[in-house]
Amino acid sequence: MGLQELERGDLVQPAPPGTTLDGVPVARIARPASVEEASQVLAAAAADGLAVAFAGGASKLGLGNPPERVDLLVSTERLDQVLEHAAGDLVVRVQAGVRLADLQAALAPAGQWLAWTRPSRGRPSAGWSRPTPRARGGCATAPSAT
Repeated sequence: MGLQELERGDLVQPAPPGTTLDGVPVARIARPASVEEASQVLAAAAADGLAVAFAGGASKLGLGNPPERVDLLVSTERLDQVLEHAAGDLVVRVQAGVRLADLQAALAPAGQWLAWTRPSRGRPSAGWSRPTPRARGGCATAPSAT
């Protein structure tokens, strides 16, 4: 199955004009809500030989090198569940798109938190820009004009 079959539903859509990832135009966007949907999307993209990039909250996309092309941007924003928290074992299992604030809130009742170090602020993030504002939290920004 190719990506065109998935475009008939709401899983994969053409990116709105002006959508970019670190300044590189994005052709299509997929927003899977389950591991099964993500698997279908990636299998179809592989079958079509597409260049795939991933975005969660889109707040740290400028930390790496810009991609050469983005045929498909897979957003993990709908994969945002804390699946398991075994506080006594210090184990937590989450989906790829869970927001850090939501994870910290889920861990807090057990007196736990995810310890992490913020990336260096030395390089500004161009991020993932789209022509319409996000419906929920996160950070979608347009590249600054310099």
